Amino acid sequence: MTSFSVRVEGADQAVRALRTMEPETAKQVGKEISSVGKDIAAYIRSNAPSGPPMSGWRTSPPASPRAARVKGGGRGGAGWPAWEPITASSSRRGTTVVVRMPGASANIYEVSGRVSSGNDAQGAQFIRNISRHGRLYTSGGRPRIGRLAGKAVVEQYPEALRRVQAACDRAVEAVNRRLPSWQ
Repeated sequence: MTSFSVRVEGADQAVRALRTMEPETAKQVGKEISSVGKDIAAYIRSNAPSGPPMSGWRTSPPASPRAARVKGGGRGGAGWPAWEPITASSSRRGTTVVVRMPGASANIYEVSGRVSSGNDAQGAQFIRNISRHGRLYTSGGRPRIGRLAGKAVVEQYPEALRRVQAACDRAVEAVNRRLPSWQ
């Protein structure tokens, strides 16, 4: 399973304090953070390939559990995991959203080529082929985020940041309304 998290740094304490002063506003901030995660997951699902990104990637499971463990799978790549559609879901805990993409094919699609460019000619060709469907996103000059997750984060981050900032601004306004006026 491939997963990554998006976290609003320092907001945990603010949301905790907000729950005591303005519980309804705290719920709204939590809902906004949850919807950001749901939107990122929906973006990943909509950009995921509907079928195998390469010809020859079968859609049926290995011939037997043993075939899945044997290098090469015994017959016609039977040990290679079957292609299954890439799905994504999100969950929120506090101000952290975790987006998950379960399944072996999602993991292979996301990170192939991140560590190695292929150990042999077949592996190198596989990575070149799959790279045509999307690039790996880098952090600090090294590939760190997968094809779909990286694209989602890069393209959705400005809007997600704007929405979280707007939710926080509404929370500040709600707290300020409760404070006494010093005029």
